[in-house]
Amino acid sequence: WERLAWEPEGHRLDLGGAALDLGGIAKGYGVDRAVAALRGRGARDFIVDAGGDLFVAGAKGPSAWRVGIQHPREPGSFLRVVSPSEGALVTSGDYERAAHVFDPRTGRPARGCQAVTVWAPDALTADALATAVFVLGPEEGLALLEAEPEAEGLVVGAEGSVGETSGFRRRVPEASPR
Repeated sequence: WERLAWEPEGHRLDLGGAALDLGGIAKGYGVDRAVAALRGRGARDFIVDAGGDLFVAGAKGPSAWRVGIQHPREPGSFLRVVSPSEGALVTSGDYERAAHVFDPRTGRPARGCQAVTVWAPDALTADALATAVFVLGPEEGLALLEAEPEAEGLVVGAEGSVGETSGFRRRVPEASPR
């Protein structure tokens, strides 16, 4: 961060040879901005998807939206197919962009989870919590989510165990078969 320089008058960011990755929680913010724009134009039924960060509103015609939660070790298959309550559903995982979530305690890639999916009323919150839970690991991460009254989550541990918060299935129920 010490090599970054912002020049507001020229709207220029000098990275000083460094790279800037907005994948941390910026995608969640972007999804929320897109949701606000859609709602501002009167849209009620939509999905905004930004590669693992999505927001679901309304329904798909007479049916609920159906969303697949990708299996982190079986490409093309799903852990679950769900119909989430209106809100954001965000996944952080180690399978799309390897070693992209770092543990600030060690400076090395977080290794306690394969994947974390979080539901929250907005994408910024869901994105931040998914990243935090991924770093904390299953036990501490699920405890953090249980303490958040407006968030629920599903965690796949490093060894493949699947755990979820007590209210996950209420906010993110299994989709009915077609």
